[in-house]
Amino acid sequence: MSLQATVFETGAGWCGFAWSAGGLTAFGLPMPSEAVLIEEMARAALRPEDGIPAPWRGLVTDVRRYFEGKERVEFYSYPVDLTGTGPFARRVYAVMRGIPWGEVRTYGEVAAGAGNPRAARAAGQACADNPVPLIIPCHRVVAAGGIGGFGGRLELKRLLLGIEGVKSYGERKC
Repeated sequence: MSLQATVFETGAGWCGFAWSAGGLTAFGLPMPSEAVLIEEMARAALRPEDGIPAPWRGLVTDVRRYFEGKERVEFYSYPVDLTGTGPFARRVYAVMRGIPWGEVRTYGEVAAGAGNPRAARAAGQACADNPVPLIIPCHRVVAAGGIGGFGGRLELKRLLLGIEGVKSYGERKC
């Protein structure tokens, strides 16, 4: 499988993504510098932004628009390549892609939607392993008792939820 990737600057920092013939394979959430992001995405074959195919240039534009925070931007139309992902995680990702802008679900609700209501921890692990965050919006999944994890980047999760207008989940503040 031939992978290609690109990095680009947004209002929230440097983002990047990798793709194969089957779709997106990785997405790098904002990092403070291009060098840090490139290090994070070193497994992919980086290309300059202007050298990527037209459909992926659209993703660059959409991600920049998203981080401007002025309008609703969805990523449902971008295909993802989940080669090597197990069946439960694929179901979790399908449920997450169905969470509307500005809404959140708990890990338990996502697990139930994926067919196993007792697998909240497994749903959480699928979120942690999500190869294309933002595209598969794992930031819209919260713990029953609060915001939950985000790979140690809770401020980024709060930023993403804030861009989408989410200020709290039930009685719990995000």
